[in-house]
Amino acid sequence: MDAISTIVGIIFQIILVKIVRKIGNLNSVKLGVTLLFVSVLLNTISTNYIGFLIAELCYVIGFVFKHMDNVILIKNLKYLNRSEEYINYQTKGSTIYSLITLFISIISGFMFNINPYIPMIICLIVCFINIILTSCIYEVPSKKYEKDDSRINTSIKDFNKKILLMIL
Repeated sequence: MDAISTIVGIIFQIILVKIVRKIGNLNSVKLGVTLLFVSVLLNTISTNYIGFLIAELCYVIGFVFKHMDNVILIKNLKYLNRSEEYINYQTKGSTIYSLITLFISIISGFMFNINPYIPMIICLIVCFINIILTSCIYEVPSKKYEKDDSRINTSIKDFNKKILLMIL
C-alpha cells in the first residue's frame, strides 16, 4: 500500500505542483489539511483494501499540498524583513512536532489496548481542529509585497500568534 501511494505521489508530483500554482499556497494548505482529515477518516472507517489505499493516497497527496505552509512562512517573513528567522521558526516547529510524536508514540499503545478507536477519534479531532486553524493563517499577496494592503496585519504580536498556529 505504501509503495503504491508513494509511486502515485511521485508520478503526479508535476500535476500537483501545477494545481498548487493554480489554486495558490494558502488554498493548497487548506486542501492538504482537509485531505489529511479524509485520510484519517477513511483509515478509521474502512474495512477493505481499496478504502485503505484511497486513504493512503489522500495522505500522500495531502502531505504534498500541506507542505506549502513553508512557502507561506518564508514569504511572510520576507515581507516583514525577518527572513533570517525562518530557520529558528522551522527548528522550533520541528522540535515541537518531534516531542509531540514521541508523546503520542508512548501513550498510543496503551490507548489501543483500552479501545482501538480512541487514538483514531483523537486524531480525527486534531485534524478537524487543524482545518479550523488554517482559516487563521494568511499569505502576503504575491504581486509586490505591498505594505499598504489593508488585509494584512503586520504587527509583531499578531504575526507571532499566526506563526504559532501554523507550527501547531
